[in-house]
Amino acid sequence: MWRSFISAMVAAVTLKYTNPYRTGKAVLFEVIYNKPWHYFELFYFALIGVLGVNIFYNYNEIIKSFNILIKMIYINLGFIWHTIYKNPFKMEKN
Repeated sequence: MWRSFISAMVAAVTLKYTNPYRTGKAVLFEVIYNKPWHYFELFYFALIGVLGVNIFYNYNEIIKSFNILIKMIYINLGFIWHTIYKNPFKMEKN
């Protein structure tokens, strides 16, 4: 976490001193909010947040169970492969 913070700080300072856009700002576009929120917007903002969290959580649960299944298949296929083809104790005909 500290590495990410330090990397972001180095990037911000580098942008500030190199001035790549020749505007004196670290970003190309700046957004200025002059108007306050309308209260009906807050309901939709919260709804999108709640739905997004639920969808993300369910997606993570599905991916976790799928990853466990894939790991089990991978381990079993490796076991079968090494048992059949790479067995060092194969008996040879003389």
